[in-house]
Amino acid sequence: MDEEKKEEYTKLLRDKNRSAPSDVQLTESEIVKLSDSLLDGTVSGIITELKDIQSIEFDQLRKDRDSLLLEYQNKIRHLERSQREEYDRKIEEETFLLRDEDALNKQHKMQMLKLKKEREEKIRDFDFTIIRKCDGQVRDQQQYLQYAGIPGFTITDDTHHIKKQMHILELIDVLPSS
Repeated sequence: MDEEKKEEYTKLLRDKNRSAPSDVQLTESEIVKLSDSLLDGTVSGIITELKDIQSIEFDQLRKDRDSLLLEYQNKIRHLERSQREEYDRKIEEETFLLRDEDALNKQHKMQMLKLKKEREEKIRDFDFTIIRKCDGQVRDQQQYLQYAGIPGFTITDDTHHIKKQMHILELIDVLPSS
């Protein structure tokens, strides 16, 4: 039974591998090793768990980023409201002159620019945090898959090697669930 399953997996992997760009295609030896490593179904379970963890973490990062954007949207609305109120109070003063209005408008514009710049910096910093977390998650996944004995998986930042690892995961994805 395992021999039939191995032949089926090897054939499916070989067929799917042919359609990949040549720079990430696996050798026949790598296909056989991959097929062997997948026979007991453990790898499939690990990959499913890693996908679930990744999905949960990405959803949380998206929510955190959306929350940060909403926070600054509210700060901008609050500033606009307080500036309008300040303007309305000043306009009612008898001593308020046109040059005072110009100065107030400039002050308000500077306050708004400062807040928008702060928002841009916070979002940029948060986006860099997301990138660092994603990079860390890739390394964690590489490590788990390496420990699971999947050929081609090592901890690396090399773009070509990562593309090949992604190809391996795509190959595994075409196999029927055990």
